[in-house]
Amino acid sequence: MKKKFLLILIPAAIIFLLCSSMYISHYHHSLFTKTFKNNIERTTNNPSTKENTTPQKVVSNTTSEVNKPEEIINHPPDIATTQVKDRPLYEKEVFLTFDDGPSNKSTLKILDILKENDVQATFFVVGKMAEQNSNNLKAIHDMGMDIENHSYSHDYKMYNSIESCIEDFNKCDAVLKELINKDPSQILRFPGGSDNGVSKIDTMASIRKYFKDNGNYYIDWNVSSTDAAPILVPTAKIVERVTEMCKNRKFVVILMHDVDSKTTTLEALPIIIKYLKEQGFVFRTFNDITPTEENELVKLKIANR
Repeated sequence: MKKKFLLILIPAAIIFLLCSSMYISHYHHSLFTKTFKNNIERTTNNPSTKENTTPQKVVSNTTSEVNKPEEIINHPPDIATTQVKDRPLYEKEVFLTFDDGPSNKSTLKILDILKENDVQATFFVVGKMAEQNSNNLKAIHDMGMDIENHSYSHDYKMYNSIESCIEDFNKCDAVLKELINKDPSQILRFPGGSDNGVSKIDTMASIRKYFKDNGNYYIDWNVSSTDAAPILVPTAKIVERVTEMCKNRKFVVILMHDVDSKTTTLEALPIIIKYLKEQGFVFRTFNDITPTEENELVKLKIANR
């Protein structure tokens, strides 16, 4: 009886184990399939794992302290720190300067004379005149002449305050930058000169101090052609005046004007240039001035007096 029972129990147990194994295998397969499917769905629908085909906006890091460029502050450079190599003075030096242009006709005629005589000069230009005669300003520039600031308006009302004077010179700088891409220079000339007799003494003293303290050099002259007179000065008078004042000088800054009404200046200029060459003068400009020349200008009270 016992033996018969075992014969029935053992096959039943084997059948039970086989069925259980198949169920567990099917369950695991179903569970794996379901889990894999869910993982795929989560991956597909999750923006953080999905490949982004939308162009990404580039966020600039220029505002970060690490990558932020240093702030550039433009100060007029001290004339003595320019890159021009220093040298001793020539035995005789002359700076030809022309104020109040560029004019409609006279400026080009002066340029022709300078070219014919192979000499350089400095043009202290007025901003509003540069706007009116921009082609002639560019002609000065294209010939390699020195161009410096002589205010925008040349109106003596600019001397009413430091602020109005600064504004006027800054406006001229802006015009020169726009028309010939010239950066602001530390060289300038006040309308009427630094001691013009028009402005109030105290105000003009404050104006001079401001420009000196900011690294500028204001240039006057030690030889005047007298062509600034309201009347037309005769050619012979201009020649006599300039040659006489240059006679006992070795370092000269000559004041002339490239204004259309100053026709006798045009006539006198070739004669004056010929005389200066015969006397051994070397023609110089302010855009390549040396430290030794700067010191001479200051010592003679032609600059920053």
